[in-house]
Amino acid sequence: MDGIRGMKFPLEINPANGRFIMSEGIQNIKESIYLIVMTQKSERFTRPEFGSSIQSWTFTEPSVTELRMMERSLTEAVLSQEPRVRDAEVRIEIDKGSDRMKVYLQYTVKGGEKDNAEFLI
Repeated sequence: MDGIRGMKFPLEINPANGRFIMSEGIQNIKESIYLIVMTQKSERFTRPEFGSSIQSWTFTEPSVTELRMMERSLTEAVLSQEPRVRDAEVRIEIDKGSDRMKVYLQYTVKGGEKDNAEFLI
Protein backbone atom coordinates (compact mmCIF):
# COMPACT_ATOMS: atom_id res chain seq x y z
CA MET A 1 0.00 0.00 0.00
CA ASP A 2 1.28 3.53 0.58
CA GLY A 3 3.15 3.01 3.86
CA ILE A 4 1.24 5.82 5.57
CA ARG A 5 0.49 5.14 9.20
CA GLY A 6 -1.55 7.11 11.64
CA MET A 7 -3.18 6.81 15.01
CA LYS A 8 -6.13 4.44 15.02
CA PHE A 9 -9.48 6.14 15.26
CA PRO A 10 -11.16 6.09 17.65
CA LEU A 11 -8.02 6.44 19.70
CA GLU A 12 -6.85 3.34 21.55
CA ILE A 13 -3.92 2.75 23.86
CA ASN A 14 -1.93 -0.47 23.77
CA PRO A 15 -2.12 -1.76 27.37
CA ALA A 16 1.19 -3.62 26.97
CA ASN A 17 3.34 -0.57 26.21
CA GLY A 18 1.11 2.48 26.85
CA ARG A 19 1.47 3.77 23.27
CA PHE A 20 -1.24 4.73 20.82
CA ILE A 21 -2.31 1.91 18.53
CA MET A 22 -1.54 2.74 14.91
CA SER A 23 -3.42 1.89 11.72
CA GLU A 24 -2.16 1.71 8.17
CA GLY A 25 -3.20 0.88 4.62
CA ILE A 26 -6.90 0.47 3.82
CA GLN A 27 -7.87 0.63 7.50
CA ASN A 28 -6.16 4.01 7.85
CA ILE A 29 -7.96 5.31 4.74
CA LYS A 30 -11.32 4.08 6.07
CA GLU A 31 -10.70 5.86 9.40
CA SER A 32 -9.71 9.03 7.54
CA ILE A 33 -12.93 8.93 5.51
CA TYR A 34 -14.93 8.43 8.72
CA LEU A 35 -13.34 11.59 10.14
CA ILE A 36 -14.24 13.53 6.99
CA VAL A 37 -17.84 12.30 7.07
CA MET A 38 -18.39 12.88 10.79
CA THR A 39 -16.65 16.27 11.10
CA GLN A 40 -18.90 19.24 10.39
CA LYS A 41 -17.31 21.82 8.09
CA SER A 42 -15.91 24.73 10.15
CA GLU A 43 -15.86 22.54 13.29
CA ARG A 44 -12.07 22.50 13.23
CA PHE A 45 -11.03 26.02 13.86
CA THR A 46 -7.59 25.69 12.29
CA ARG A 47 -8.96 23.90 9.21
CA PRO A 48 -12.49 25.25 8.64
CA GLU A 49 -12.70 23.65 5.16
CA PHE A 50 -12.13 20.13 6.58
CA GLY A 51 -15.09 17.79 6.89
CA SER A 52 -18.49 17.58 5.29
CA SER A 53 -21.89 19.21 5.67
CA ILE A 54 -23.74 15.90 6.12
CA GLN A 55 -24.39 16.61 9.82
CA SER A 56 -26.47 19.66 8.81
CA TRP A 57 -29.15 17.28 7.52
CA THR A 58 -29.40 15.18 10.69
CA PHE A 59 -32.76 16.41 11.96
CA THR A 60 -34.48 16.81 8.61
CA GLU A 61 -36.53 14.49 6.46
CA PRO A 62 -34.79 14.97 3.12
CA SER A 63 -36.48 14.44 -0.22
CA VAL A 64 -34.97 12.23 -2.93
CA THR A 65 -33.45 15.34 -4.54
CA GLU A 66 -31.87 16.40 -1.25
CA LEU A 67 -30.46 12.88 -0.76
CA ARG A 68 -28.78 13.12 -4.18
CA MET A 69 -27.39 16.55 -3.22
CA MET A 70 -25.96 15.08 -0.01
CA GLU A 71 -24.42 12.18 -1.95
CA ARG A 72 -22.74 14.55 -4.40
CA SER A 73 -21.51 16.82 -1.59
CA LEU A 74 -20.09 13.89 0.36
CA THR A 75 -18.40 12.44 -2.73
CA GLU A 76 -16.73 15.80 -3.39
CA ALA A 77 -15.63 16.09 0.25
CA VAL A 78 -14.01 12.63 0.25
CA LEU A 79 -12.29 13.12 -3.11
CA SER A 80 -10.96 16.57 -2.23
CA GLN A 81 -9.81 15.75 1.32
CA GLU A 82 -8.50 12.19 1.10
CA PRO A 83 -5.67 12.24 -1.46
CA ARG A 84 -5.25 8.44 -1.44
CA VAL A 85 -8.75 7.95 -2.92
CA ARG A 86 -9.15 8.46 -6.66
CA ASP A 87 -12.75 7.37 -7.24
CA ALA A 88 -15.73 7.33 -4.88
CA GLU A 89 -19.41 6.57 -5.09
CA VAL A 90 -21.76 7.48 -2.24
CA ARG A 91 -25.30 6.25 -1.66
CA ILE A 92 -27.44 7.53 1.21
CA GLU A 93 -30.64 5.92 2.41
CA ILE A 94 -33.01 6.78 5.22
CA ASP A 95 -33.33 3.97 7.77
CA LYS A 96 -37.01 4.29 8.65
CA GLY A 97 -36.72 2.03 11.70
CA SER A 98 -34.19 4.24 13.47
CA ASP A 99 -34.77 7.57 11.65
CA ARG A 100 -31.09 7.69 10.80
CA MET A 101 -29.25 8.00 7.52
CA LYS A 102 -27.17 5.11 6.22
CA VAL A 103 -24.18 6.17 4.16
CA TYR A 104 -22.69 3.58 1.81
CA LEU A 105 -19.38 4.48 0.24
CA GLN A 106 -17.46 2.53 -2.38
CA TYR A 107 -14.05 3.87 -3.29
CA THR A 108 -10.90 3.04 -5.19
CA VAL A 109 -7.51 3.75 -3.72
CA LYS A 110 -4.92 5.27 -6.05
CA GLY A 111 -3.06 1.93 -6.10
CA GLY A 112 -6.16 0.29 -7.62
CA GLU A 113 -7.50 -1.45 -4.50
CA LYS A 114 -11.26 -1.20 -3.97
CA ASP A 115 -12.98 -0.99 -0.61
CA ASN A 116 -16.24 0.15 0.92
CA ALA A 117 -17.48 1.69 4.13
CA GLU A 118 -20.83 2.13 5.88
CA PHE A 119 -21.76 4.80 8.41
CA LEU A 120 -24.90 5.55 10.39
CA ILE A 121 -25.65 9.21 10.93
